[in-house]
Amino acid sequence: MISGIVTFAVAVLWRLMATDEPSEHKRVSEEELAIIAADKEELHVTPADRAWYGRMVRSRNAYMLCLSELLFGLAGFVFTTWFYTYFVEVRHADKTLSAFLYSLNYIGMAGALRSAASSATSVCGGWAARGDGARFR
Repeated sequence: MISGIVTFAVAVLWRLMATDEPSEHKRVSEEELAIIAADKEELHVTPADRAWYGRMVRSRNAYMLCLSELLFGLAGFVFTTWFYTYFVEVRHADKTLSAFLYSLNYIGMAGALRSAASSATSVCGGWAARGDGARFR
């Protein structure tokens, strides 16, 4: 209950104080607006590197990357749309068992994601503890 009240109060304050542009906010000074405008990337437009597009069109690696992404997405599409139907219609499993077997795919992905995140933090933690992360102290 208390967290709901606090969240509602923060949402009301946010609505009253937030603006889409810094120039619309009444507490932003002209000097701050000048600093913000100087750092905007939209004002520093660089022309497109047309040679890069030519190299990409001739690159075997680019085509192989596109093909691998297509096939990776196709496998996900098959699992998402066809796996449950396969268990019910081809293997004649009941609907509850089919739903459970279908969900194992997502449970496995969640476990793999947690494992990958755990590995990444342990590697980064080891790097920081070894002394290579001296700039973070």
